[in-house]
Order: sequence, then structure tokens, then C-alpha cells
Amino acid sequence: MFIKNAGTLSQKYFCSYFKLTMNTQHCTVEEAKDIIFNRFFEGNVNKLGKKSFQNFKAAYDQMKADKWSS
Repeated sequence: MFIKNAGTLSQKYFCSYFKLTMNTQHCTVEEAKDIIFNRFFEGNVNKLGKKSFQNFKAAYDQMKADKWSS
């Protein structure tokens, strides 16, 4: 996915991307977290801004709490 000047990415956006990644990659929420972090942030938590990273973490926590983690 190509993101250029996208502004702040929402928690809802990241939740959707977690679901997409887990379904297409047949992986756990933990594996999806690593995949998404590497794709979007490329190892740099500041790459897309502080709020986008906070929304990513909140989406991860939500996905872990939901039934998606199994």
C-alpha cells in the first residue's frame, strides 16, 4: 500500500488493516502487528507522526482484546 501525505491514520483504519493482513497472510495478531509496523513505519515510530503511531498501538490492543487474536 502506498501512502503519501496521508495525514493521520485512524485507529479504525488500522483495525481494518489488521483484519485484512490476518486474513490474507493467514497470521496471528502478533504477526500482523510486525507486518504492519514494518510496512507503514519501517522501524521508525515517528515516520507517520505520533498520533498515527498511537492509533496503530490502540488498534493492536483492540484486536488483541477482540476475538481476532485466536
